[in-house]
Amino acid sequence: FPLLKVVKRSVSENGTTTLTIKQSWFLADGSPPDGRTWTVPVCVSTPDTPKGGHDGVKLESAQEFTVVVPPAKGGGPAKWIKLNAGQHVPLRVAYDEYGPLCSAVGDLGPEDRAGLLIDAYALAKAGHMGPGQLLELLAGYRDEDHATVWEAIEMVLGGLDKLILASGDAGLHASFSSFA
Repeated sequence: FPLLKVVKRSVSENGTTTLTIKQSWFLADGSPPDGRTWTVPVCVSTPDTPKGGHDGVKLESAQEFTVVVPPAKGGGPAKWIKLNAGQHVPLRVAYDEYGPLCSAVGDLGPEDRAGLLIDAYALAKAGHMGPGQLLELLAGYRDEDHATVWEAIEMVLGGLDKLILASGDAGLHASFSSFA
């Protein structure tokens, strides 16, 4: 799979957000990529995008590229930006900051909620994301009501349970079990 990693975010005075994105090869075992890239469609959604939609498609093949997101309709920068909107492309996305997406999980369509969580879990397993960030993201799903998203939550919680149990830390496992 390709991995799109947001490495820089800048906001202009008028609220336009520019994301600098690096593309690499995502390897689930965390081993370093070999430098190959793909031509990938980049689909973006923001709070102004209809749920489940995206704001157009941009094809990118460079190892590093930028995506420009216009200001929010009410002015200022978009409160959150979701790449691979609609989860139409088989790739992983790593964000420079997950906080805005954590608080906006309910604003995303079910395919984006599931995809965001599955990407985060794969990134955490491969060492590209801290487990604390994954748990913070999981907390945003407390009001989830869609079966497909619950399947993703179940997969992530089951995988985390196995990892924590294998660590041999009974206190951590008890804390996690009360969380999950």
